[in-house]
Amino acid sequence: MKKNSVYGVLCALAMISGNVFAADATAKTAAQPAKAAEQAKTVDVWAGLPEKIASVNGKDVTLEDFKKFVLSMFPKNELPPQMTNEAMKMMAYRLADMCVTQPLLLEAAAKAGFKPSAAAVEAQMNEAIRKMSESERKMTEEQVMAQTRMTLEAFVKSTAAQKQAQDQFAISEFVNKNVLAKVTVSENDVRKYYNDNLTRFQVPEMIEASHILIAYPRNATAEQKAEALKKAEEIAKKLKLDPTLFAALAKAESACPSKDNGGSLGKFKRGDMLKPFEDAAFALKKGEISGIVETQEGYHIIRCDEKFPATTMSFDQVKPMLNEFLLGQAKAKAMENYIANLKKENKVEIFVKQPEIPAMPIMQ
Repeated sequence: MKKNSVYGVLCALAMISGNVFAADATAKTAAQPAKAAEQAKTVDVWAGLPEKIASVNGKDVTLEDFKKFVLSMFPKNELPPQMTNEAMKMMAYRLADMCVTQPLLLEAAAKAGFKPSAAAVEAQMNEAIRKMSESERKMTEEQVMAQTRMTLEAFVKSTAAQKQAQDQFAISEFVNKNVLAKVTVSENDVRKYYNDNLTRFQVPEMIEASHILIAYPRNATAEQKAEALKKAEEIAKKLKLDPTLFAALAKAESACPSKDNGGSLGKFKRGDMLKPFEDAAFALKKGEISGIVETQEGYHIIRCDEKFPATTMSFDQVKPMLNEFLLGQAKAKAMENYIANLKKENKVEIFVKQPEIPAMPIMQ
């Protein structure tokens, strides 16, 4: 398991943008809205946005509504220091879309019986914690304490008490059970994708090799190179008499850190190594030891330990991964269509301009 995977579960459940782990996340005061407003005024990140951000069923979503929505996404209703006017312009359309979409999703969720609840968020987070191993839980407790100065239990309660977390959890539950639950991908779809994209599943030719490096400085003199070459030739003679000495000689003589592993470089493909080294290594048969090969690093003696011909991964090998990938795409499309219909039904209009994405230069 990756170091932050368990902690990431809790972060995701917190569902608060920015630094979700502000140490005083539960200590909001009446002075904060005024402080946030003062910050917005000073930074002027909102400059250039229209006074009417959007319209839903003929009702205006004002710039003030938009500000409140955006600020609610951050701890203590404060924008992060890196939020500039230019950054806001780039993000404004997406944020405006979220500003109108989230209330519509909340309304749909409530109609289906999914209402925001601190108890639901707390139960979900506790369930995630319950499934952790003892070591995972300990690691998570340490990370939470380091970031928030809270115990794990206090952090769960703090997160569950936040409206943003409750709203997002209700929406997530509704979407998963009412929009995405029936989305499937057939084996024919998976097989078609595999057949249409065979080049993506090709594994290039690879080898496993070891080497002994007799290095010389980048700006080596002729004398230094000659001295290094002489040493490499002496090692090559010993290996010709007894190839089984390779690992011992690598450990004793090689200038590469691989010497600690008997000179082993592990498995690699073409393009991973310097070309002279690579050409010599791939030309060897399994178990064969090369002559002396010079690169910019010095003189190498290479042994091919194993050869792996180019292959194409079978359908059965990639089927689980492809099924997950295509199911993710299908769910994203289903969600996109659901939101599009929701906005159409509620006559949503957004008056913030979408940022222009610079065209890629044409290569001559």
